[in-house]
Amino acid sequence: MPRYSDSTLRGMLLEEAILYILSKTGYSPIFKKNGDTSLNDGSSGLEVLGRGARHQIDAVADFLYTPPFCNQQRLLIEAKFKSSKTGIEIVRNATGVHKDVSEYWVVDNATGTRIAKKRFHYLYAIFSKEPFTKPAQDYAYAQDIFLLPLKKNTLFQPIIRAIDDVSFDGFDEKPKLSAVRDYIRGRLFDVPYYGEDDVYVDETDVVRALLGSNLNDFVSTCRERGFGFITMFDGKFPVFLSASRGLDAFIFDEVNHVRIKVSGEGWFIESQNGVDLFAFDLPEEIFEKYQESGNLSPRQLLNIKANHMSEFYVFILKNGDLKIIKFKLDQLWFEHISQSLGDR
Repeated sequence: MPRYSDSTLRGMLLEEAILYILSKTGYSPIFKKNGDTSLNDGSSGLEVLGRGARHQIDAVADFLYTPPFCNQQRLLIEAKFKSSKTGIEIVRNATGVHKDVSEYWVVDNATGTRIAKKRFHYLYAIFSKEPFTKPAQDYAYAQDIFLLPLKKNTLFQPIIRAIDDVSFDGFDEKPKLSAVRDYIRGRLFDVPYYGEDDVYVDETDVVRALLGSNLNDFVSTCRERGFGFITMFDGKFPVFLSASRGLDAFIFDEVNHVRIKVSGEGWFIESQNGVDLFAFDLPEEIFEKYQESGNLSPRQLLNIKANHMSEFYVFILKNGDLKIIKFKLDQLWFEHISQSLGDR
């Protein structure tokens, strides 16, 4: 029987949920090599080739838009579903992998040949159910690894709870993790199962028999709640925006004026008319610039919004077209709040 913890299983489900959400906002998930010489179909899953080794990274997605003077962006995704903060050791491993795959393109001066025909600009993102430790944040920022906490992203919490409900407790046998992943991808992405041998079919049958309703709940929750964006605040901090509704329910202008609010539960973005749009969590390193001791004051929170969130952009994939949408802080609302605070 395969050996892995419930934490590993749930981390894999979190990766698949993130992939599903990003597939609606400009990212194209990669499930198999399909002739890509920078990838390999390993025995345990997809592998990304580096200069010194092959690295198993099952959650990989290419961004559909390539800006000038940049190779196509390829995002490598890792997700942690632990009850404690994600530490620096995870980021150290990600840094090593990121460096190695980024150097896969080194020219062999002896033969004058390149290792692969197409080159990618690799990005590495780590999503975590819990916050990251301060050493992890400092090291990630220095090494260009992107950290995205989810704990206070309230609109993402239904997916977290659905993942939490999936467990092998009480079952005598456990399917291969790769079979669980393929089963989920078949349900979320409508992709065919890749294996055609009897063992593979047996594995997917075991997944259905063992996890049944739990996996069904997870899939249905992803389909219902699974819409969001990745944006950059202040050109430095990646932020995962979970949307309050599905893509078809949104009508965006080229420029959208919004209000950003915060409570003990998390951060929220609403329209000028007070309609809820997004929820998100913020990296703690932003707060450290303003927080001298204790909790942030209302004025400090307002300064965070002005300095880091005055405008931001997201990509939307709709009817096969990729569009960029701009959001700006509602200045009249902001000035009203600022005046009401006075010297606080």
